[in-house]
Amino acid sequence: MKFSNFIKQKIFNEMAIMGDVIRQPIRLDKDDIEFLHQFPPELWVQAIRKRYHDDLAEALDARSKARLSDKNKIKELAIKSIRSRNFKQLNDDYPQYFDKKTVDELRKEYNKIEKKHYQDQGSEEYEKALENAGDAIAYYAIEKIHPHAERENKNKIYFFGNGASAAFANHMALDFSKNGKILSRSLSDSAVLTALSNDYSYENAMLEFLKIEGVTKDDLVITISSSGNSPNIISVLNYCKENNINSLALSGLKKENKSITLADYSIYVPMKTYGMVECIHQIFLHLILDESMEIFEWDRSDFQNMSSNFFNL
Repeated sequence: MKFSNFIKQKIFNEMAIMGDVIRQPIRLDKDDIEFLHQFPPELWVQAIRKRYHDDLAEALDARSKARLSDKNKIKELAIKSIRSRNFKQLNDDYPQYFDKKTVDELRKEYNKIEKKHYQDQGSEEYEKALENAGDAIAYYAIEKIHPHAERENKNKIYFFGNGASAAFANHMALDFSKNGKILSRSLSDSAVLTALSNDYSYENAMLEFLKIEGVTKDDLVITISSSGNSPNIISVLNYCKENNINSLALSGLKKENKSITLADYSIYVPMKTYGMVECIHQIFLHLILDESMEIFEWDRSDFQNMSSNFFNL
């Protein structure tokens, strides 16, 4: 069976994630490949999950119990913090969930609850308010702030594009950082862009931005170009290839474009107009992000909500 580079990388990434969860390496053998033959390529990742379902379910169940234990401990600590009006202990004991800014916000929010029921201290109403506040803080920490905390690392994703693709680059840098908890960057500052274009050239502005950022082999560079031939995009991809930096190129229109040749991984959209290519690029980028967060549009019945008061990925 011949795997495309992109599909192969998705499969290997899935095996690495599952292997990390199960705490034992997973490798494709002959039986696995025969099993995959039953499914179309776009379902191979789901097929691998199905293949190792029992082990994965058991490991995820153990992880879920650990998160529940954390939630209960945070709840107890939160109640004590409200009683003492000192939320610093949350940051000391659970820095993975509570940074200083979050602690300050929680202190302000939940001191309101404490203040509202201050006259009723020791009463049933006061104790119930404390219980609810503790529950809310624990939920806020575990489910909202870091629902995918175990995936966080210091590696970055860089998005580059021109025109509408630049808008997509900015959009995806935001979504990958805010929702996916993967630090992502794009060249969105007009002062930086014009300075680098003036001092070097527009063709090399993105490349010079990458150098300033200190891109490493552990980062990923994603380029978005409808034609796949924009000179500044090609400049970035050439640099990535020469320096062994992982790259994914989204392109379209003519299949014989430079982006496909230079990038490690490629998504090519076989459409003849810019509008269609651009829209499909955006769909692919969202699908990649959603899969990394285990969000599957066709498997859910509830709706997403990005409001901080009703946040639901």
